Amino acid sequence: MASRGESELDRKIVEAFKVRRLKITPQRIAIVKALNRMDHPTAEEIYEEVKKEQPYISLATVYRTLKLLINAGLVKELCLPDGVIRYDTNINPHINVVCVNCGRIFDVDIDHYVETFMDEIGKAVSGKGFRVVGFRFDVDVYCENCSIKNKQFESDSAFADEDI
Repeated sequence: MASRGESELDRKIVEAFKVRRLKITPQRIAIVKALNRMDHPTAEEIYEEVKKEQPYISLATVYRTLKLLINAGLVKELCLPDGVIRYDTNINPHINVVCVNCGRIFDVDIDHYVETFMDEIGKAVSGKGFRVVGFRFDVDVYCENCSIKNKQFESDSAFADEDI
């Protein structure tokens, strides 16, 4: 039996698909549920998770569904410097804080000042003749765990406290 939160999630998924006139399939619902349970997963991680309840799903189905979800504006694709593509269900404006050592990604909500800054960047780019279709703001860091494990990161940082 599904929990109350899970049935609410099912309802939201179905509604989002209906509004966008997307076909609702058990595989697609399972992929979206996995995305919502996981933190910035790769397609392969989603595939491994979904395969537990949909054993006959293919990796190609996961990729096609992710493309469909991206085109529908339900998911963002994160192409990070390490070359690994990850997926983000947080489509609201936010900052991706990325640990350059372990690769973990943390979402940080933005405040009014950062949103204004991002708007100004959009205006500046548009003023050069480009049509802005979206952008994201990433901050590269050493996360707390990586900093604790290896204190050398503090002295290696180009932005050490005394420099700011």
